[in-house]
Amino acid sequence: ATEKEGMDDVWKILDIYKYICENYLAVYGILGQKTEKEKFAGAISSYAIEFLLPNGKAAQGPDAHFDGQKFAKAYDITFLDKDQKKQYVWQITYALSTRMIGIMAAIHSDNKGLVLPPKIAPIKVLIIPIYNDETKNKVMAETKKLKEQLEHFNPTIDDSDHSPGYKFNEWELGGTPLRIDIGIKEIKSKEITVIRRDNHERIKIKRGMLKQEIRKLLDDMQHSLLEKSKRFLLNSVVKVSDMTELKDVIKNNKMAKANFCGSVECENNIKAEIEGITTRVIDLNEKSKKAKCIYCGKPAKHIVYFARAY
Repeated sequence: ATEKEGMDDVWKILDIYKYICENYLAVYGILGQKTEKEKFAGAISSYAIEFLLPNGKAAQGPDAHFDGQKFAKAYDITFLDKDQKKQYVWQITYALSTRMIGIMAAIHSDNKGLVLPPKIAPIKVLIIPIYNDETKNKVMAETKKLKEQLEHFNPTIDDSDHSPGYKFNEWELGGTPLRIDIGIKEIKSKEITVIRRDNHERIKIKRGMLKQEIRKLLDDMQHSLLEKSKRFLLNSVVKVSDMTELKDVIKNNKMAKANFCGSVECENNIKAEIEGITTRVIDLNEKSKKAKCIYCGKPAKHIVYFARAY
């Protein structure tokens, strides 16, 4: 019921969104404040998590806006406080949309198809039995035992009539995190072959250790995808000091950081000079100290991220 409580709620929501993006979707983004030009119409301030896709274009992820009392006064949204006096509510708006599915797919996927982080994959472990007419019964019996052994992960068996190669390609396209191949060779050696979708690594695991190792592999894949996303973003951000450097960074499909005065006029001029460029967010961690705006040369108020976007 106060301005401070409203802003506290904005930060709580953004913390939740950041946690979901990093710990479930395994994508690393930059949390910051929108410029005056880019903020939500009518809001006092807007905040968003920004992501950089492999093609060098930025995409806005979850956001939250502190709307203050503007809309409450416009639509007469009130409440009675503890003294029974009518007060206008303090409002926030926020969203995490299906856009994040597209961002996640674009960041993680490769030329073979989708790569899904284990925590959100509907099928985490796939078992593909490999047999011929002579070995089918024995292999399928062992496959069912294997599924029971791994029931904690709710694995799926692909026992369709398609060839193993067809199955491999089909499930890679769908992004299933781990694939287990089992045939006569694996039955005899008591070693199971597990293939990771993210790096295509083939791992031999003793049958008795499979349950423990599968858990480790899923956890490691989840962590590795986030770290890969983080490295890509951080390595793609370049701090620039003039318009020439800014143009070069954007031309090379990277994201730029620059000192900025915050004026809408300067922002419009930068956008007019560099096709497709947008201000993404104001850096909340690093302040502009005695620096000049990259465009007008006046004292800078912020350090701002710039990138091309959809």
